[in-house]
Parts: sequence; C-alpha cells; structure tokens
Amino acid sequence: MWQSENMSAKKPQIGLMILRQMFPEVNRLGKHVDFFQVPGEEYFGPATIQDIPSLVFLSKIRPIHIHSIDLSIGSVGGPDKEILDRIYEMSKTIDVVSFSDHIGFSQSDKYWTGMPILNPPLTFESADQMIKNIKAIVGVICSKPFFIENNSHCIDWPNSKLTEAEYTNYVSEKSGAGILLDIPNMLADSRNYNFDPYKFIDSLDQNRVKMLHIAGGDWLDGYKRREITRGHYKKVEKDTWNLLKHTLKNYSPDYIILERARNIDYDEIVSDLTALKEIVTT
Repeated sequence: MWQSENMSAKKPQIGLMILRQMFPEVNRLGKHVDFFQVPGEEYFGPATIQDIPSLVFLSKIRPIHIHSIDLSIGSVGGPDKEILDRIYEMSKTIDVVSFSDHIGFSQSDKYWTGMPILNPPLTFESADQMIKNIKAIVGVICSKPFFIENNSHCIDWPNSKLTEAEYTNYVSEKSGAGILLDIPNMLADSRNYNFDPYKFIDSLDQNRVKMLHIAGGDWLDGYKRREITRGHYKKVEKDTWNLLKHTLKNYSPDYIILERARNIDYDEIVSDLTALKEIVTT
C-alpha cells in the first residue's frame, strides 16, 4: 500500500514523462529530473509488445514510475489480467518506484468502451468496485506505492451521489492508494462544469495528495458541444502554474511530473522543468 516517505520540509522530486520518440534526448533530459514517468500503454497495453530492454535502458538513467490508462481500475470485471501479468513479469526485472492509473475504466467486463478512459459514476457502488480492483493490483505489484489520478470527465452521470473530491478521498482512504492530482485535468473540468478549481484542491485529503501532474497545451473541442479538454503539447500555461503554487501551499507532494505527449520541443520541456524547480525551491 501507499505510504508517504516525505517529511514536511523535504522538497518533492521532479519527474518527466518519457515517450519512445524522446529516447534520443533521454540523457539530456535526465539531467533535469529525478525520475522518469513511463506510459504503461506503450509497454503493457493490449496492442503492445512487452519491451523490457527499453525499460532497463531508462532505469539505468533515472528511476522509473509506471503510469497507465489501460488497467481499467473502475471496471466491474476487475483490472485487465493480461496487463497485470505483463507488469508482474516486468517487476521481477526492473525496480519500479511506483505505479499509477486513472480514476475510471476503459472496459466493462470483457468489452472495451471505445475510449481511452471513461470517468465513473460518482457512487459508493462504483467506488467500492474500484477499491477492490486497486487492492488486487497492489497484490500483483508487490506492494509498491499505487496512485489514483483524477480523470477529466466526458460523461456527467445522472446517478452520481458524491462530489469528485469526496469520491477521490473515499477511494484513496479505503484502498490505501495515494492521490495523484492532475492539475490540467481538474482545470479542464472546472471550465466544463463551472466549479472553482481552488476549492476542489482544498477539498482533497491533505495527507493523501502525494503526486502531481502538470502539462501545457491548447484547450480543444472535447467529447460534446461546449466541452473542452486540454492537450499535452505546449508550454505550461499561467493558470496551471498558479494552481500548482496554491497546491504546494496546502500539500506536501513527494513527486511532481511534467507531461508532454506531442509536438516534442526539448527546449520548451527544459524551460518548463526549470520553472518547476524554481517554484519548488522558493
């Protein structure tokens, strides 16, 4: 289960999401970070081949955190067994620091939803299923820390009974998972559903928010009219930096990760990492 190793005076470690296309510059980028976040779908998803050598290569430069979208931790049928088996085999070879996935599901029993990740109805029933799945995952990953990330919503379920913060806190507390606060995801939802992002941050369990995501990009047309979603392909925007600063006043995360998925510009990435370090150290 997740346990914080962070003391209140300790600064968070800085990480960067590394894609295969970024391998040619991985040594340069590694000089600016404490660890790499690896997208699990590049190695363990249903359409991939397990690539242990690449993970070994990365782990020799910086420690590895595995971040997935394919475990489907909210699925009624349980987490994807094939992916779990692949992760288990990999964990016998590579010392992974932690694992994480999104609050949601990509398949219902045996059937894929057709979307990368779908937000669940905010009910105790769906939360209890997610808690059961997380405990099963933690059993496979040999009790390494596991974090749950707030997912940007594409469905406003009519049967939801809880707020997203209440739901997240409940799943985290009952499962033992830490909370991965994705600030751009939450910012997109605040614009789509007209809520105060600062109040959302303040509503999370102060003792369980131990990992953060930041990213930059244009605000794009989303899943239906008048909905927006953020990209991962430009410098971090001002609103995200301000929310990060507010978060750091209230929480003591162990890890902060910069994500960049498209339009890879190494100078911009280094610039964002430099800005992030300045915020963390002031």
